[in-house]
Amino acid sequence: MAKYKKDIILTALILLSFLAFWLIRSNGSKADPKSVNIYVDGVLLRAVDLSVDDEFRIESKHGYNDITVKDGKIAVTGSDCDGKDCVKTGYISGNNGYIACLPHGLLISPKGDDSDSKGGVDAFAY
Repeated sequence: MAKYKKDIILTALILLSFLAFWLIRSNGSKADPKSVNIYVDGVLLRAVDLSVDDEFRIESKHGYNDITVKDGKIAVTGSDCDGKDCVKTGYISGNNGYIACLPHGLLISPKGDDSDSKGGVDAFAY
């Protein structure tokens, strides 16, 4: 019986840990950014306002990516990379994800994201 009691306590502690992590992580992303940053090879290329519908092309030494902003969302709608995983990602909005094209060194991330700042506090720092 004592073995089962320890298993129950251990399971409860693991579940509480996951719950605490989820609460910390979800509270940090309440703001829904209205813009995203576009990086190529780690360098900020431009900030894009998601409230303005637009289509444009990002060209680099690696190739091109066609970007579409529509209805507060952004997507890579065309690319000359091999796998086209960036195109398959589809539309993102706010804090719901990133779009990356590794062959072209392209990253689209929410502007509210602090991944480009040094020494920021995130959920993993708690």
